Amino acid sequence: MIYRYGRRIAMSFVDENWKLNPASALDLLQNCAMFHTVSAGSGPSELKAENLAWVINSWNVYFDQPCDFMETVQVSTWAHDFDRIFAHRNFSIENSRGETCLRADSLWILMQMNKQMPIRLKEAMVSRYETSPRLEMPPMDRRVKLPGALEEKPRFVVPLYAVDANHHVNNVWYIRFALEYLPQGFQLKRLKVEYTHSARYRNVMVPHIHEEPGKFWVTLTDEAGKSYVNIEFSE
Repeated sequence: MIYRYGRRIAMSFVDENWKLNPASALDLLQNCAMFHTVSAGSGPSELKAENLAWVINSWNVYFDQPCDFMETVQVSTWAHDFDRIFAHRNFSIENSRGETCLRADSLWILMQMNKQMPIRLKEAMVSRYETSPRLEMPPMDRRVKLPGALEEKPRFVVPLYAVDANHHVNNVWYIRFALEYLPQGFQLKRLKVEYTHSARYRNVMVPHIHEEPGKFWVTLTDEAGKSYVNIEFSE
């Protein structure tokens, strides 16, 4: 089943060029996934009753063309495959002319919240979603391979406004943190994100960056060097 909803690109969603910014784009996708799970009968209350939550493991996002301020877009999502551990989910954003602005593939896991461990996907849960064909796009790559040399940046503490209802840093806030280091004028065409473990309120984050022609990496780690998230930006 393909789930769709419409949204107008508001001023709070755009960058200095009045185009949909990458973090707001992922907010739209994340919200679409939540709306879909609710419509499928697996919303927060149902999952909480079983002490479960859907958690994203990785993103591969392609920005095909900008979405303009005031444009009404259609945000779509659907599951295209399930295996023992991962739910494979596509997304797209189309403008009012039917042109594709964004394509994304993603991997999600079902987390046992009290143990903070992924569980094997249950048939009863999977059967609530009707799969649709995968988008025509490169194969999903859930790992972000970091370069050897990384430059450490000043540390910061996780603010309360970045924490969501699961008491973890919201997925999109990692992207917002990382965008702070992206070189000015970088023309983003592809975003890869690998989440490795969850940060919480007042945890210390240590940013590390590396730049090469057409590519930029950010990893956010704890004080011991364990990664929270690895991100690769490509022009």
